[in-house]
Amino acid sequence: MPAIDKTNWNNPAHPDFLAGFYFECACGEQYREVQAAARCRKCRTYTYFGYCTHVTDTRTGEVVWGEEPTEEQEEQARVAHEQRMEQEREWLKEEEARWEAERQQYFLQKELEAAELAEDQMWDIQERLTVG
Repeated sequence: MPAIDKTNWNNPAHPDFLAGFYFECACGEQYREVQAAARCRKCRTYTYFGYCTHVTDTRTGEVVWGEEPTEEQEEQARVAHEQRMEQEREWLKEEEARWEAERQQYFLQKELEAAELAEDQMWDIQERLTVG
């Protein structure tokens, strides 16, 4: 994801509330300082790399920290990201099956406890009727 596509550096309608936020990280978030942009936590979610790869000065369009990835690096990161997501989906399916099995076991146990309590109550009633 080239950061230059999301910048406002050549946009005359740049909103005033972004004044002073000149540094843009790889995911497009804008910061006042290069160090803050370089440690962007949103890049973990919004880039294929999972970390901030570069910071662009929106006033000049120049990369001031890191190195902008090539299209080949972007493609490799995208493929690796898709593999990680597929592994995560498989893990999640396994976990959901395990959670459902635990849930069913819990409800079965509660049903057995309720049946046992009802049986105990019936025995108590029968004892009171025969003694009294």
